[in-house]
Amino acid sequence: MHKYREQHVSAKPLGLLIGQFKASIAGTPELWQHGLATLLAARNELVHQFYSRFDFLSPNSVPEALEYLDRQYKEAEEWAEILRVQSLVLLLILIETKPKLAAEHGSYRERLLEQLPASVEIVVPTAPNLTLWATTLIVKLLKLAEQRTQTVDGMTPLPRAEQFIKGHAPDLSTKEYGLNTLKEILIASGLFQVTVAEDATTVMYRSNGEAVAPLPEGTDALSFSVFLGG
Repeated sequence: MHKYREQHVSAKPLGLLIGQFKASIAGTPELWQHGLATLLAARNELVHQFYSRFDFLSPNSVPEALEYLDRQYKEAEEWAEILRVQSLVLLLILIETKPKLAAEHGSYRERLLEQLPASVEIVVPTAPNLTLWATTLIVKLLKLAEQRTQTVDGMTPLPRAEQFIKGHAPDLSTKEYGLNTLKEILIASGLFQVTVAEDATTVMYRSNGEAVAPLPEGTDALSFSVFLGG
């Protein structure tokens, strides 16, 4: 890592670094193509035009300059968080997929997971017992359905939850989580009390934990899924 940084990162122009970064990643192209172009433009404006942008002999120039710098700093902080989380995810994927790294650094897995924001879901489709169910979108929607749909004796009928989830995430499939039904997810997660009627057709559930946190909204929400183990 140190050798790579010395050869390919240190003292290199930001535009070149962004080009290298975009060539090495896959994912949401809008974020990287538009977002990084905006970041580069903002940095160039800061470095090359800051002193000509403001008339520091004017009484109002200093507050305006400070407001401008605060805005630049806020945007830089957002990118720092995006790249921090992506680095954590990359380390997790390497630990999960490289046996040698898992043997050497597997003990850090829990520490890495603790540093991820709640908007990142960790899924292991081939081993659902290893999925961090509390982080998953499907569990958050099941909990949200409890708050937004009519309950029966304090329990949520699963068909009502299914309709709610289809309305909010029509493309979401239980098979992405390595299971076939919402009932299986309720049981596998261990986060719900589940009751099944004698006819085995009516399923009701109640959350064991706290209410779900607000779901990320907007194009700037740092929210994505990490599928490990296949």
